[in-house]
Amino acid sequence: MIDLSGHRIETGGSAIRILIVTNFFPPFVLGGAEIVAHRLALQMKNRGHEVAVFAGRLPEAGRMPGDFDRETVDGMAVHRLVIRSLEPGDAFHWEAAARRLDAIITDFAPDVAHFHNVIGLGANLIPAAKRRGVKTLVTLHDHWGFCFKNTRLRNDQSYCRDFEECTLCLTHIRAETGIDLPIRARRDYVAWCLDQADALVSPSQYLAASYEEAGIGAGRLCVRGNGIDIGRFGDGAGDSRSKMRFVCIGYLGEHKGLRVLMQTVKVLLGRSELTGRWELDIVGAGHLEAWLKSEITKLGKAAPVKFLGKLPQSAIPGLLGQSGVLVLPSIWPENQPVVLLEAIAAGRAQIATATGGNAELVEDGAGGLLCPPGDAMALAGCMVRYIAEPGLARAHGEFNLARRGGFSESAAADGYDAQFKDLLTRESAETDVPVILCGGGWPQLSIAKFFENYAKVSENVPRARFVHVNYASASVWDQAAALWLWEDYEMEGAVLRALRARIPIIAPRSQGVAMGLETASFCAVSYADNYELAAVFAALLKNKPARGEWMGGAGHAAGMLAQAARPEAFLIYAGDPAR
Repeated sequence: MIDLSGHRIETGGSAIRILIVTNFFPPFVLGGAEIVAHRLALQMKNRGHEVAVFAGRLPEAGRMPGDFDRETVDGMAVHRLVIRSLEPGDAFHWEAAARRLDAIITDFAPDVAHFHNVIGLGANLIPAAKRRGVKTLVTLHDHWGFCFKNTRLRNDQSYCRDFEECTLCLTHIRAETGIDLPIRARRDYVAWCLDQADALVSPSQYLAASYEEAGIGAGRLCVRGNGIDIGRFGDGAGDSRSKMRFVCIGYLGEHKGLRVLMQTVKVLLGRSELTGRWELDIVGAGHLEAWLKSEITKLGKAAPVKFLGKLPQSAIPGLLGQSGVLVLPSIWPENQPVVLLEAIAAGRAQIATATGGNAELVEDGAGGLLCPPGDAMALAGCMVRYIAEPGLARAHGEFNLARRGGFSESAAADGYDAQFKDLLTRESAETDVPVILCGGGWPQLSIAKFFENYAKVSENVPRARFVHVNYASASVWDQAAALWLWEDYEMEGAVLRALRARIPIIAPRSQGVAMGLETASFCAVSYADNYELAAVFAALLKNKPARGEWMGGAGHAAGMLAQAARPEAFLIYAGDPAR
C-alpha cells in the first residue's frame, strides 16, 4: 500500500489491496466488460484479497453528473460517480473523476489499480493512479484506446483499417475549456494514458494485434481470456423441443448485426419448408429497441420471433439451457464476447460472424458455424443447416461442453492473481514514446491537416504522442520533448512553463512569440510551412536532444533545421514544374 506522500509501504503477507476501476458495475450493466469486472472482483475477494471498486453510473432522476456515493455490493465497497456523458469529447478526460479517484486512493491505499472500460470516467485516471505510486493494469475490452467509436466501423458501417483516419468519422471534439480540437487530440491523449500503464491485458489475440498495430502496448501487452463461471451452467443436456430454438443475446445496436439478423429472419420466413421448425428469441436493450419491436410486429403474430427484453444475468443460463444455438451476427470485430463463452459453458452450438476474436471461440464445423459479417444470406444458410440437421446442434454442443474447462473463470483469475503479485515486485514501467505538447485554439486548416496526418507525411520518423496542453498533467510535461504552438491564443502560461522546463518551443514564423524568443536566444524554432515543420519534428525525434540542448537562439535553431531537412525539399527546379 502507499502513504499520503506516495511512498510504498510493505504490506506483508500475500493479500493484495486491489482497486477495480470501471465505468459501470452491477447492478448497472451495459455490456460484457462490466460482467467481467464484477466476476473478477469477486474472484479476487474470495481469494483473500481486499477489493474496492470505483465505478460510474448514468445520470438519472435525482442524480446529476458529479454526484458521488458509496454502497456495498457483494461485500465490496463500491464508490459510484455519476458521469457526464459518453460522447467522444467528454468521455476520455475528466479532472473531477481524477480527484475522486485520488481521494479513494488516499482512503483505501491500493497496491494495484485494475482498470477496465473507463469511457465516461476518463483515461486520465490511469496516470493519476500511477502518479500516486499505485501499480496499474488495464484490461482492454474493445477498440476504445484508438477508436473513439469503439467498433472500428466507419460512419458508413465499413471496416476501418487505417488508424490515422479518425477525422473521416469525426473532425473535432469540444474540449472542457470550450475550444474545438482536432479528433487526433483525443486519440493521442488516450494512447499516452495507456502508455503509462504498467501492464496491458487483451482477452483475444485479435485485439492484442490491433493495439500493437495502432502503436500501443508493445512489450507490455499479454493475452489472457476473461473466462466464464462454469458453475452457473448446467450439464449441457440437449433441448428436447421439436423446433430448433435460436437465441440472440446482446446490445441492440447496428454493430451487433441486429438489422442483418432481421433480414435473415425474413429469408427464413420465405422458405415454406421451414415453417414450424424453428423459433428465435432476442434478448437485450439498446437504441434499436423501438425499431426491433416494430419489425417484429410487422412480421405478424404467427412469426416465431420473440423479443424478451433485457434479462438479468441470472436468467441467461436457463435461457441457453432451453435453446439449441446461440447466434451472434455482429458486423464489428468483437474482442472476446461473453455470450460466446456462455454458449461454450452451457454446451450449446454457436453461430457467429468470422470477424475479430470470434474465430478464437468458435471452432468452425466442430462447435459452431462461422459466416461473413453483414451477409444475411450466409447467416440464413447457417441457421438452415441447424434446422435441417437437429443432430448437428447436439454434436456441436457436446463438443463445446467437453472443452469448457479450458475457459474457466478461475483459470483466468489465476493468471491475474499471479500478475498482480508480479507487478508488486517490479519497477513501474516507463515508456520511451516522446510527447509533443500542442497549444492554442483551433489551428489553421494547414496545421490541422498536418496534425491529423503526421504519421503519413513523416515516414521513417519515430512515433510521438501529440497531447494538447488542455490535457497536460505534470506527468505529461515531464515527458514533453517540445511545445508546439498552433497560435498565441491564451498560451502565455504554457510558454513560460516550457521555458522553465528547457524544452524547445516550435511555432509558425508568422507568430510574434516565435520571433521574439528566437531573437532573445531562447529555446525556440520557427517554421515557414509544413515542409519545414516536418523537418523540425524529424530533427527532434530522431536526435532526441537533452533538455536545454536546443538553447542558443535563431542561428542554432536554423542549423538544426537545415541538418534534419532533406536537401531536395529546399531545391527549386525551374525547368520541370512537376518536380
